[in-house]
Amino acid sequence: MFQDNPLLAQLKQQLHSQTPRAEGVVKATEKGFGFLEVDGQKSYFIPPPQMKKVMHGD
Repeated sequence: MFQDNPLLAQLKQQLHSQTPRAEGVVKATEKGFGFLEVDGQKSYFIPPPQMKKVMHGD
């Protein structure tokens, strides 16, 4: 029912294009969480479950 549904594909594309993105360097901590440092000015918190998907320095 949901496979190959053009409306769902369109919605997914719209959500993907509207999602804010940032590029930077991942800094891990010993406690399992980390931060994405962007341009040396701003940083974003990364919770432990999401840190399992990246590595320090990515």
